[in-house]
Amino acid sequence: MSSPSPKSPEQSDKSKKYDRQLRLWGDHGQRLLENSKVCLINATALGTEILKSLVLPGIGSFTIVDGEKISEEDIGSNFFLENDSIGLSRAQVATQSLLELNPDVRGDYIDESPEHVMAHTQDFFNKFTVVIATALPEKRFSSDAKLVAVSVNDKSGVATLTLQRPPVNSLNLELLTDISSGLTEIEKAKCRGVILTSSAESVFSAGLDIFEVYKPNPERLNHFWKVLQDTWLKLYGFPYATVAVINGHAPAGGCLLALSCEYRIMSKNYTIGLNETQLGLVAPKWFIASMRNVIGQRQSELALTAGRLFKTDEALSLGLVDEVVDNKEEGISKAEQFLSRFRNIAPEVRGMTKQLVREDTIKDLMKTREQDLNTFVQYALNPKVQEYLEKYMQALKTKVLIPLSRHLWDAQVPLVVCRSIGFLGYIRLQVKEHTVIETHPDSENPDLRLDKPWPALKEHLDSINVATLDQKTRSHIPAIVILYYYLNKYKEFHDGNVPRTRAEKDVLRKMIRDSPIPDEHGVKVLEENFEEAIHYVNTCLNPQTIPSNVQTILDDDSCINLTQNSSPFWVMCAALRELVQSEGALPVSGSLPDMAADTNSYITLQQLYYKQAQLQAEAVFRRASQIARNLGLPQDIITESEVKLFCKHANELHLIRGCCIADEYERTSLDLTSYLEDPDSLMFYYITLRGLERFISEFNTYPGQFDDQVEPDVLKLKSIISKLLSEWNCSHALRDERVHEVCRYGGAELHSVSAILGGCAAHEVIKLITHQYKPLNNAFFYDAITSNSATFCL
Repeated sequence: MSSPSPKSPEQSDKSKKYDRQLRLWGDHGQRLLENSKVCLINATALGTEILKSLVLPGIGSFTIVDGEKISEEDIGSNFFLENDSIGLSRAQVATQSLLELNPDVRGDYIDESPEHVMAHTQDFFNKFTVVIATALPEKRFSSDAKLVAVSVNDKSGVATLTLQRPPVNSLNLELLTDISSGLTEIEKAKCRGVILTSSAESVFSAGLDIFEVYKPNPERLNHFWKVLQDTWLKLYGFPYATVAVINGHAPAGGCLLALSCEYRIMSKNYTIGLNETQLGLVAPKWFIASMRNVIGQRQSELALTAGRLFKTDEALSLGLVDEVVDNKEEGISKAEQFLSRFRNIAPEVRGMTKQLVREDTIKDLMKTREQDLNTFVQYALNPKVQEYLEKYMQALKTKVLIPLSRHLWDAQVPLVVCRSIGFLGYIRLQVKEHTVIETHPDSENPDLRLDKPWPALKEHLDSINVATLDQKTRSHIPAIVILYYYLNKYKEFHDGNVPRTRAEKDVLRKMIRDSPIPDEHGVKVLEENFEEAIHYVNTCLNPQTIPSNVQTILDDDSCINLTQNSSPFWVMCAALRELVQSEGALPVSGSLPDMAADTNSYITLQQLYYKQAQLQAEAVFRRASQIARNLGLPQDIITESEVKLFCKHANELHLIRGCCIADEYERTSLDLTSYLEDPDSLMFYYITLRGLERFISEFNTYPGQFDDQVEPDVLKLKSIISKLLSEWNCSHALRDERVHEVCRYGGAELHSVSAILGGCAAHEVIKLITHQYKPLNNAFFYDAITSNSATFCL
């Protein structure tokens, strides 16, 4: 009867929870994962799927940066959002849903656009282990959510009109219409006063939306300017007292809104002004009049011709604003105090007086409205103006991606850019330098050093004469003892050389196979350990050489010329390099494969390998610590446990030096010829997606988003792609069906495609965090129609 199996040690709750993944990347990999900080830009369906696959295995924390509100399109593709969340912050709702998956993970969100975050907190992204960005450049067209919020305080009779068109309250046709409607609603309510403010934390309004002017639809352009005129006339001549609480930057049209109010209260550390001339535009006469009526002719002329933006304190001294406060809450309080001044004055009398004071300016625009409209339209459609706007838009199209790419490249923070549209998916990995210690190769030969054993191992192996052992002992000695014994016999007959070719190895195998002593019946029985020895001939007798990937690392300038900025990896590589130069080989891994042998023989052999690995790791650790001290690095930058792991896997070391996405976007030529020779190459989808991004930037919408525009958009997208190929000096043409397919998607995300791509992207992020397994270098494409995928190095 067999004895019972030994009882396994009790697992901790964490070990039970993460058991399967611990088998993949071990305790040390899990610790890195649990200490990681991941940032997601845009909680799209793809973005939340990526985070889901990172939250479940237990990353330390995540932060979502997303200024969008949840739309019906989001609900249709994103399983983490529900119908009752339409109109709410996408970042907030996604964060709450993802945190429910794993209580060990911390999560936070910033309900602002990435442009805003980068503009006002430059080093925000530096603190993250990895940054993931989806759907960049951002959608710049408005959602169906209401763009203005109106609330009335029943006690004070004061109404608040809040601009809430993320990310920066750009004044497009829809926002201006909502402002006008909000003022009408307030007028009907017969309020005592109005406070105009913004929901954004640091932008009051960025001014007129450039997408209304760039390559405009003439009919919409006319309508846009008429609505702007109407909205200004209504606000400037509004019968009730108006106060602008300027809780952020207010350039151009944002300044116009503030000037239209009677009183301006501005938070500290922001800017305000009519800076149209700096943008290559001419401010209309009524814009100019709005400023002149506040700060006078001379100061207006100086400010307008230079396109000046004034800091809060400058604006106060100039009279452009009336009060300065620390924050929006204080501004609202001050606004209510201002409005309370008119408590004892009849509203009708006050309103008529205000309109008389402003009558000339209002009448001036009323008389010249048609002329003003024609002047604006002719100016906007002028080819030179459009040429200027074209250059501006080319810079704007990568307003987030290129600065973000460059910033993270300099900060050495990995960036993973992903997009999912229809049946297509794309992952692009940017990493300046990524080092891998454990690559987990599919097949790995045991590191036994039988061709050149170290003294202690040689002494032990030489002490065993396999030929003189009795039958019982022979059947229990480890296979490598057998292999070493017959290897020496082989060397005796071959001038001391080890077998290299297949034929030579067959000779050694035959020696082992013929070695058993016949039993009493004259039959030679080949024991299991001898079978193992024959098997090891192929895998354990290869000469000990330095793999090319490791030698490249040891010869790298970062290994030879260390500095105070050198990472622990390079310090350990420098110490390893000295060991290799001294001993002519990499450290012993210190592990043995399982073998058919008695316990004592196997453990004795195992201890020899383990002790040699420990001695070599200790030597590397001492030298690495010394190097670190000489460089003035912290004492704890090199740990013994890290060095042991490093030496154990020294044969697997891998280095990736990637390229910057910003460089890729700014190249004037791309050599894609070798990829495009194959008409079915997925590289064609890269070209299509680059064209898609340019389309979004130029037309402020996805191609095919509106049913009646699919065919016209196909022609536009084909034209953009042709221009791209021409810029890259590429003569290949894109098949029409590929362009049609992208336009047919209309910008839609399919959850099934996003789920697959999200899992793939999460795997790459885990590789980056744990420094295990080789990450892709550097682009991955997925075609769900054919279930094909491919990687390219761009």
